[in-house]
Amino acid sequence: MRPEVTTKYFRASGRYANVTRVFDLHEILELLLDMGYEPLGGVPPRVFGYRAGGSGQIARKGGVVVDINTDGRIIGVSGLDRTQTMNEFKAIEDGIREQLMVDLKNYFYEILAEFEVFSGNNPLEAFSNLGNTIEGLDIGCTPDTELSLYGVKYCWKGKVPDSPEWTEIRIEPLSSKADKIYYVSVIYRNIDWNKLLLFGENIIEFVRGLIERIEGNKKGGE
Repeated sequence: MRPEVTTKYFRASGRYANVTRVFDLHEILELLLDMGYEPLGGVPPRVFGYRAGGSGQIARKGGVVVDINTDGRIIGVSGLDRTQTMNEFKAIEDGIREQLMVDLKNYFYEILAEFEVFSGNNPLEAFSNLGNTIEGLDIGCTPDTELSLYGVKYCWKGKVPDSPEWTEIRIEPLSSKADKIYYVSVIYRNIDWNKLLLFGENIIEFVRGLIERIEGNKKGGE
């Protein structure tokens, strides 16, 4: 059987490079209310001559939650339905541009996601076998103790973590079910929305393929 991938967390966000105009929580909340969202509180009252700012979750619609960080100029949307989450994020961004007339200048878009994966195999054994392929590494520390890999981390080759283009995937046994379930976390960042959207649409198959390769079910380009 192919690995079963369960989404535990999914968030799409944008960080913007606007300098002269910061986000106003009241304006954005009014936009969200028009889009069918319910406020979650935490927005300071409107004050004369003052543009409200802050950070945290501000609105919910069904299983989708909107968060904002006005200082960081970040807007995020989280939900377990990946397609709905991506669509809602884009609709909010378009609404800010068109209805609030804010000329958003995107710095980067980002996906943060967590998954649990069941393959029917033992993750501890899979990583132990993977570690055995590393030649010339003495991982013994005492006569009665032997070290083994407990996970792997992949990143975008040649990039640095604070770049607007970055990928980081961490795979390890889930601590509470280490002999049965993999935990996978994904960070994917890109300046191009369409590339982010494509990655989001295919992220489950991407994660599934990584587990299959770790377990040795796929070789090379098969």
